[in-house]
Amino acid sequence: DYAYEGDKLKREALMDQRTSERRTMHDALVTILQVLSSSLRSLTLFIATPIFPPCNLPFLEALTVQYLQEGAESSPKLPVRQTFPRLTHLHVTHFVHGSASFPRIDALAPNLERLRLSCVGQDLTLPVRILSALEVHESLPTTDPNKHMFTHLEELIVQPLRKTEGVIFNNAEVLHNRMIIGLENAQSTDERLAVLKRKISGAYTRDEVEKDWEDWITGGDGCWTAVVPDDWHLGI
Repeated sequence: DYAYEGDKLKREALMDQRTSERRTMHDALVTILQVLSSSLRSLTLFIATPIFPPCNLPFLEALTVQYLQEGAESSPKLPVRQTFPRLTHLHVTHFVHGSASFPRIDALAPNLERLRLSCVGQDLTLPVRILSALEVHESLPTTDPNKHMFTHLEELIVQPLRKTEGVIFNNAEVLHNRMIIGLENAQSTDERLAVLKRKISGAYTRDEVEKDWEDWITGGDGCWTAVVPDDWHLGI
């Protein structure tokens, strides 16, 4: 409720302006990507909204995106038929609730070799879902889409948020520890899984995105490197 009708109108006008600005930015981004689609091989999108441009990028090999949402009413969904046939490296810098499922990621990038999920929020189902995605489901019918999920994947890097980040309820530490134990067990089960924990903060910043992008385009491994910086360590 608003004490003054004028305040309500000002807020609505501000929201309309922001919505218009986001739409303009999205349309401009789509236009740029469409122009570059026939030659674009590496793309880093670090934007604060879960926008995934509906573009065909047939030669894209490496993608870093802040959000990769699926099924959220308040945000654009991934185009159902969109695929990146040459994409081998994918990094989602904020893998939060509502992010694209592993089957959806596999369908989006069927030749994926390295997948990194950063700033992963509390999700007790994640360890099981990871192992399920990495398994070879011999018992499933040949036509089942989950039978050969991530058949080219060589490495899956998971970097959880720290237990005090992104949580607001009292039993957060207990739930966080349960997820960590599950990730540890999953890591010991499949050598392709690497769990990273930052000693100071779990956030993946814009400065790091730019640094990793520069490393990638100059021949390094970028954010998919197996070398752990001083403020990170493997395992939990």
